[in-house]
Amino acid sequence: MDIQLAGFWRRLRLPAKAWKDGNPIIRLLKDRDFPLLEIVMSFIAVSLFLMLYCGGVFSSGEPDGAGLNARRMVRVKMALETYKWANNSFPAALGALACEGAAARTCVPFATPDLLRDPWGGPFLYRASGSGFVIKSLGADGLEGGAGEAADSILKMH
Repeated sequence: MDIQLAGFWRRLRLPAKAWKDGNPIIRLLKDRDFPLLEIVMSFIAVSLFLMLYCGGVFSSGEPDGAGLNARRMVRVKMALETYKWANNSFPAALGALACEGAAARTCVPFATPDLLRDPWGGPFLYRASGSGFVIKSLGADGLEGGAGEAADSILKMH
């Protein structure tokens, strides 16, 4: 004997014994020992994955200037450390990383000229000091101080 269900499920003909102990999907989950806690934890894990790795799909489309600035400063820091590893000292000016003012045949670039500017087009301020350096960005307004995207960012390496 078959049970006929309304709507879409009417076309799906399940034997009466499938419905004997209630909903067959719930019973299948119970038979396989899926406790509610495991189902909830799986849902949370998938949600976190989607939020972290697919979150950019739902963003406003405009990059965060302060976040982009911080990432760019870290890339400049890595270029400076690579330069020091190759030349045993930090450069006198950031332009040396992009071979600005040097003969093209004798210079190996460690960064592009675009990398040496903050997201708002201003140059990074750089000062080498002994065994470290300081990189500073003046923010969106290009002036000392400020708040939000106009705030100054400083990266120190000692």
